[in-house]
Amino acid sequence: CSGDDAFLLNRVEAHIGPRAKLSFTSAQRLGNKASYLARHNFHLDRDSELESMYLNVGAQSSRLDLDLFLNQPGASAQLRAVTISD
Repeated sequence: CSGDDAFLLNRVEAHIGPRAKLSFTSAQRLGNKASYLARHNFHLDRDSELESMYLNVGAQSSRLDLDLFLNQPGASAQLRAVTISD
């Protein structure tokens, strides 16, 4: 939607089971008039792992609400994010 008016709403809900591993990547390249709103929830069980990377480029406004629940012993997460605004 480069250069166009747009409103994007992104919702992610992930439950990561015992001893499971999830690699999650979210990337957006939006026009100067676009708006982006995201809500991501991750629930991690025993000995599970999450690696996440967020990349947002452009947009008039951009917001990410992230909830991370380490529900059991041994659960771990690595979160990385880059936001570049024009």
